[in-house]
Amino acid sequence: MLAPEAPRRVLYRAVLPLLDTSSSGLDDIDGGVWTISADTLARAMRLGGPVSSRLLILDCRFTYEFDGGHIKGAHSVPDASVVDKYLQRPAAFRNRIVVMHCEFSQKRGPRIMQFLRNEDRRRNGVGRPLDFPQLFLLHKGYSHFYEHHRSLCIGGYQKMDDDTARFDGAEHAASRAWAEKLNERAWEARFKALSAPGEDMRTRERRPGRLGGANSVRGARQGGTAPASRSQQ
Repeated sequence: MLAPEAPRRVLYRAVLPLLDTSSSGLDDIDGGVWTISADTLARAMRLGGPVSSRLLILDCRFTYEFDGGHIKGAHSVPDASVVDKYLQRPAAFRNRIVVMHCEFSQKRGPRIMQFLRNEDRRRNGVGRPLDFPQLFLLHKGYSHFYEHHRSLCIGGYQKMDDDTARFDGAEHAASRAWAEKLNERAWEARFKALSAPGEDMRTRERRPGRLGGANSVRGARQGGTAPASRSQQ
């Protein structure tokens, strides 16, 4: 009996110059992180033609930061519920060059970017083409872009921790809750993969002393972290 054929790996080539010159610019279905510089984004915006028209800049900062100033043409995506609208309408955004960032592109931007990539993979299936293969992280975020390309920004630069900003903490709480939800989803997916074929997860969770049992799941949700994965793109 022949062994089942492994899923074919899909390769993509970055359409923008990458910051890491050691990268080949190829990405498979497992992903890695594609990072571009502020200068590269600025050139793409000024270039015109098909490259500029395909740009989709997603600003992952909080709403009050976005309202204080943002890159021209950027869309505000402060949480997963907003990102989901792009996933629900893939045909409208397919083949776009997606550039994501937050204030420094160190936490919020990469986290929402990873959510978009993971959901894209999940919805399309292993070995199938992605709806958003050209997914880039803007190096050093809006703070650096605003410093060097202010003419391509609308408004100023509202820092997240600026005490003068009118902010009641609601968005921080929503961001934390969303991060916890992502962590819970990652663990549930891991336990589901370990379940026996045909076995219902709810039944498995009620069985004490087994991997994926109620105590294990609770512990993972309270103190665990999502399984480490190679950062995309």
